[in-house]
Amino acid sequence: MSTPIDELLGKKFRFQSNNYRDRYLRHQNFRIKLDPNDGSGLYQLDSSFRIVAGLTGTGISFQSENYPDHYIRHTNSECYIHKSDGSDLFKKDASWNPQRGLANAQGFSFESVNYPGFFMRHSSFLARIDRRDGSGLFDQDATWLAILLEAPPPQIQWSVIKSAANGAVLDVAGTQANPETNVLLYAYNGGNHQQWQITPDGVIKSKLGNYALDMKEVPGWANKLLVINPINGSATQQWVLGADGTIKNKTNGFVIGSYTADSSQVGIVYYLANPAQPCEKWVVVNA
Repeated sequence: MSTPIDELLGKKFRFQSNNYRDRYLRHQNFRIKLDPNDGSGLYQLDSSFRIVAGLTGTGISFQSENYPDHYIRHTNSECYIHKSDGSDLFKKDASWNPQRGLANAQGFSFESVNYPGFFMRHSSFLARIDRRDGSGLFDQDATWLAILLEAPPPQIQWSVIKSAANGAVLDVAGTQANPETNVLLYAYNGGNHQQWQITPDGVIKSKLGNYALDMKEVPGWANKLLVINPINGSATQQWVLGADGTIKNKTNGFVIGSYTADSSQVGIVYYLANPAQPCEKWVVVNA
């Protein structure tokens, strides 16, 4: 089950009052207020906050959209956006422990990290922190509905492509991305040159940059070298992961295998005539 922090962190929101549904938290002259949405561009910015990890190392902090070095903090019980000065006091004042809404479990309430039992609430349409007094009015004033404005981009899953024959992984030679750089097999060491993203259209993209697995012709040799090249949309950069563990190129059905040359294992691509051998089988695991 997700926690309030999980549901908020990394996203941008507008926070609607639970008991004044036409009003939202916004800053004006750096004071945090509860104002109706007037539809202006300035209001949209002033009422938008990105939720980041709590500056003090716990909970969350509210980062202003249009003043990104400013955060909601309390001072003398009143809430403002202030520029972070890096002090421990500022970090504590600007950190909040989110909870399910005191008056509405669909919303959130925000408890001060350095004043436990005190919550951000509105009073006379100004935001402040007060100790929870157990009244229904307080719980309403301290409950906020989070209106999602922007979610973080999906996280890229990077993978390691491991040989079923010996556990070595596909590795960009020299750890540098350049056109027609050979791809070797090497013991796993966690480097970016050994990590790959497999896209829905079958491109196997290197973590080194805008490069993908490709094939290189070798004069006088029926096989092809496995290399990386800048992503260009060509079919030679599209691959199919077979149920038998093979990785086949879409253009010709050639499979990725290994070839030992000068004591190094070089990735090659060649025609698979027989049932796949261990050196032609691969396991894709999370990096």
